[in-house]
Amino acid sequence: MAIYKIFPTKDTSLYTISQSMNTGLDEILEASTYIRDTLPQVSRYLLQFSQPEIDNWVTSYISGSGVLGETYSVISSFPDASDFLFDQTMVAGPTYPTSSDGQGLNNSFGPWDLIPSSSTGNGRGQHFNVQAHGSYFIPNRDIVSKQPITPTLTANNGTYGPLILSNDQAGVNLTSSLSASVNLTIHDNQITAATIVNNGSASYVTSTLPGTDASSPYFSYFDNNDLYLTQTAVDAALGAGVISNIDTNGDAELYFKIGADDLVTTISVLEGVKPYGIGYRPGDKLIFKSESFSDYPMSDDITITLSSPTVSGSNWGNREFGVDLRNSAAVVNGLNIDQELKIYPVSGSWGMGSGKLFNSPSTTDGASWTWRTYSGSDAGALKWQTVGQLKLGVITSLNTVTTTTAGTITAVVADGNQSGVGARISIESVVVDGLNTIKTVTVTTVGTTYAPGETITITKAVLDASALGVSSGDLILTLDSSNINLGDFSTTSYNSLDNAGGGNWYTGSNLELPVIQSQSFSYGIGVDLSVDVTDTIKTWYTNSIVDDTVGFPNDGFLVKQSSSKEFVNSQATTATFRYFSIDTNTIYPPLLDLKWNDWYYNTGSSTNKTLETPEAFISIYNNAGTYYSQSEERFRIAAIPKYPDVVFQTASLYTTNFYLPQASSSYAIKDTDTNEFVIPFDSTYTQISSDTTSSYFDIYMNGLEPERYYTILVKTTVGGTTKVFDEGIMFKVVNG
Repeated sequence: MAIYKIFPTKDTSLYTISQSMNTGLDEILEASTYIRDTLPQVSRYLLQFSQPEIDNWVTSYISGSGVLGETYSVISSFPDASDFLFDQTMVAGPTYPTSSDGQGLNNSFGPWDLIPSSSTGNGRGQHFNVQAHGSYFIPNRDIVSKQPITPTLTANNGTYGPLILSNDQAGVNLTSSLSASVNLTIHDNQITAATIVNNGSASYVTSTLPGTDASSPYFSYFDNNDLYLTQTAVDAALGAGVISNIDTNGDAELYFKIGADDLVTTISVLEGVKPYGIGYRPGDKLIFKSESFSDYPMSDDITITLSSPTVSGSNWGNREFGVDLRNSAAVVNGLNIDQELKIYPVSGSWGMGSGKLFNSPSTTDGASWTWRTYSGSDAGALKWQTVGQLKLGVITSLNTVTTTTAGTITAVVADGNQSGVGARISIESVVVDGLNTIKTVTVTTVGTTYAPGETITITKAVLDASALGVSSGDLILTLDSSNINLGDFSTTSYNSLDNAGGGNWYTGSNLELPVIQSQSFSYGIGVDLSVDVTDTIKTWYTNSIVDDTVGFPNDGFLVKQSSSKEFVNSQATTATFRYFSIDTNTIYPPLLDLKWNDWYYNTGSSTNKTLETPEAFISIYNNAGTYYSQSEERFRIAAIPKYPDVVFQTASLYTTNFYLPQASSSYAIKDTDTNEFVIPFDSTYTQISSDTTSSYFDIYMNGLEPERYYTILVKTTVGGTTKVFDEGIMFKVVNG
């Protein structure tokens, strides 16, 4: 039910008509083809969004935000499923209560199905299984004060330890791992205190339950599994004679019991129980009030901390989400035939510049058709790649050359006959059929701007001067496309003598995500650009946050016509696609719609009814009228039937608020002046939630243009009838 909008940090268009011209401050972005002087002219545009803003949105609202109704596993390697980066494990582990010295039971052990009463984070709604088990140890707790012991022993006054407890009983060790230990304080040959010295979760005992093979992470006092210190164990820890003559009940053992009120409570996630929780994060502290338990068995509140990675194996998943790239159209024509725009992630950084279309003289301080940064002879100027690097590895296309000596030479300079430069190769001559023949050529250092079909010649003079002796002639290598590499998962742009350039972009992803998107346009169909770019966002986030060797960096989007329509010298196929840029003086800049499902429906103990008729009055009872552009606001809905049932009561029939029907109600936001939807109805992302107070929805004001008025609409379906309520509910967004 939430939509968050972010706007580009930079954008610009690239034009073949002036290949060094920058248009970074133009009000229009263009991806068109038109005929000029009998030649096709092409434009494409670039736009980039802030990666920190995207990262913040994911980590704040998406990743690890609730429990889904199915088990999700953590993806620890790649490549894997398309949800690679957003899956996150988050579980409530068996953390003993830190808010008290134990929870007293009134002969009630659960389990209980509970929703936490509060959280230090924004999480809400998740059902947890709360179960009482056996005893646990509390650091710094004196267990003698609960069960005084008066054994016979001999020792000087003082404190001894730490001594590790066991529960060896009649030769049967029921403990597989026992980490709790004590310090014994002795006075006048009496134990006056036995204080637990371990801390944290290390104080847990793991034991095998009597009569079963099942293990429990807790020591159970229910079966009289007393804890012991033998004379042998004491002597081994402290030395013989330090504490001696131990005698209890005729056995040479000290024994202890933990008080019956010291019961550990384990808390685990209950999956498959709706509503699923949302908004939880690792480190959140959840509170279960004592009065939440049936029969009030707990003496105090229970506090747990959500942990990550998993402890119990109950996995938490991300919210349902999506990201749309949206551009509003200024001028679109040429749709007499079907057209298509392609959206690619850009490969390579670029500069926005400060130019405008047809500035005279042209501004050349940013990206253009030829240049990625700035033009001409400026130091550091970079062009878009039109061919790739020579790949490391073996070159197999070579002529036959013999030498008088077998051997290897390295670091041979290998410039091409076109523009390729900088490669270094290793040449190996081996004996084949009695001849010393150059058999393998290996690229050891890549170069740049090599082209398919380019030849590299290593002259006879170079070979003769090497350790290979006299050669039979020049060594000629011919490159094909398999020897050229622009970079993993990316491609060069349009490459011709006259129009080399136009950007570089990715065509694939090492996350196995489809990163090429498109939108088709036909006559009479909408002309605004709206494309789902969720998979590209995933690759950017993975590269930015998770692993910079996975995915690829955010260098923005490139928007262009289909290749079949570009550079076609036919007036019949040309089309114009002009969209508003970030520098527009309108309310239509480009943006990313970041959408996620945080729908929540849990009315708890509320006695309010659910609306059962579409004939109703709808309003927002907490509408302040004016909101700051950086605020997040919750709008609460007042709903009452237009014709309420007549009942005998002293209060007005119109004072009771009603809930909107679950999962069939949504909201939308219109610009009041233009009557255009800025947030349309969406059955997933604008669902209306409900809690114990009322039905509600949240609006993130940053996605709305400030100094404008907006109208709220509500849609609901009751008894198969869908009705949209437009009650003139308005608010204004102001800067701040």
